Amino acid sequence: MLEGFRKEQAETAAAWRDLVATMRAKRTGVPLRVVPPEEVKMAVVEEAEAVEEREEAEAVEKVEEAEAAEEAEEESYEEKTLEEQIFAFVNSHPEGIKLVDMERALEAPRIRLGVVAKKLVEEGRIKKEGPLYIPVR
Repeated sequence: MLEGFRKEQAETAAAWRDLVATMRAKRTGVPLRVVPPEEVKMAVVEEAEAVEEREEAEAVEKVEEAEAAEEAEEESYEEKTLEEQIFAFVNSHPEGIKLVDMERALEAPRIRLGVVAKKLVEEGRIKKEGPLYIPVR
C-alpha cells in the first residue's frame, strides 16, 4: 500500500513540475529545467526511508521507555511487598526479632532487609532497640 502511495506521489510531483515548467516557458519564453522522473523517484524513496528510520527509532525508544517503566514498577512492587512482609513479621514477634532471623524466614538478602527495616523505623511503624526490631504499640 505504501509503495503504491509513493509511486503515485512521485508521478504527481513529476506532473506538477512539468506543468510549472510549461507555464513558465509560455510566460517568459525561457524553459525551466524539468527534473527526470527517476530523480524524483529517488528523492521520494530517500525521504520515505528517512521517515521509516525515524519512526523505527521512535518505536524502539518507546519500547525501551515502557520496559524501563515496567522494571521500575516491578521494583517498587517488590519493595512494597518486602516492606509489608517485614512489617507483618516484626508485628508477629512482640518480643522483637533480629535481622538475621528475618533473613532466614523471609529468604531475602540481609542488606535489602536492613534498608527496608530502616525505612520502617524512620516512618515510626516499628522500633529498633539494639539488634532487635520491635512492633510499635
